[in-house]
Amino acid sequence: MKRSLSILGPLQWFLLLAILVVGADYAALQVAVQYPDDESAVVLGVALDLVLTIPLLYYFLVVRKQKKSWFAVLPVLFLGTLVGKYLLPASQQAFFDVLLYLVPAIEALLLIFLLVKLRSLVKSMQAFQQTEFHWLDALRKALGATIGESRLLDFLVMDLGMIFYAFHFGKQKPAKYRSFTYHRDSSIKALVIVFVLLALLEAVLMHLVIEIWSVTAAWIATASSLYAIVGLVGYYNSFKHCPILVSDDAVYLRIGFSSHTLIAKHNIASVQPIPISFEEKRDKHAFYAVLFFEEPQLEIKLHEPVILHGPFGKKSRVTRVLLKVDEPLSFVQELEEGKGH
Repeated sequence: MKRSLSILGPLQWFLLLAILVVGADYAALQVAVQYPDDESAVVLGVALDLVLTIPLLYYFLVVRKQKKSWFAVLPVLFLGTLVGKYLLPASQQAFFDVLLYLVPAIEALLLIFLLVKLRSLVKSMQAFQQTEFHWLDALRKALGATIGESRLLDFLVMDLGMIFYAFHFGKQKPAKYRSFTYHRDSSIKALVIVFVLLALLEAVLMHLVIEIWSVTAAWIATASSLYAIVGLVGYYNSFKHCPILVSDDAVYLRIGFSSHTLIAKHNIASVQPIPISFEEKRDKHAFYAVLFFEEPQLEIKLHEPVILHGPFGKKSRVTRVLLKVDEPLSFVQELEEGKGH
């Protein structure tokens, strides 16, 4: 038992303690029902646990230890408020109702904070754009340098990328490196059109059905469906505007706005074509840089593993890349150049 506890990380410790606190609060509320005179004091204690004790635990165990931004505490505070709405009797929820109304005010304060930081953010992003291959990478580093590191930034950058590409229909800007597309030979455009039409049909039908019980819930469901459609359009457009880039000494592999990695040419052990009848079990140490329903045509093996940046800030180490490009021969030739340097 001692050994298993010693390997618990900061987040695991927080979750364990938070569950214990909530469990104790729930038990205290059940007992307090039998003693009406003391119920108010118990409710106050539970409220303080949910909006003060648990967020402080998260701050000291996770945020401060991992040197993240204090912004990371806000979702925990919001979740504590929702738990309070669920745990406490309706007659004792006034405090949490006020907190829920304060959420828009907190968001407004965050917006003001970001506007104040905007000048330094722009300067920082311009500096990072000189060294980064893609503007989303420059934005992520600039945000981290300006307001502090947090996993929330990964969600924010991915959402901004999705929204930007969903409404970006202009021509792709000329890249300062040799670029290789990977979407022209695929069926992704047809698939996205089909999924968008299905999503629109589902949104209309769901709205009509849910509206029978609740107009508000119907509009929430419709908004969710429209957001998913924006995501689909953004995902497809990002394929067109995020080609694979090859410099003199590195190859930058980015699939849309969600996943990317950077490989030094001298780290490439081999580049081999993949047979048409290729089949294999999913390898957690491989980056499958292919679009939906497409098969890889090339395999890049590496001398040393590299970091793959996946959706929502997920990171993993990969030793192989399986990909498909529209001009495979030119791509392989470009990789071979400068490989020995």
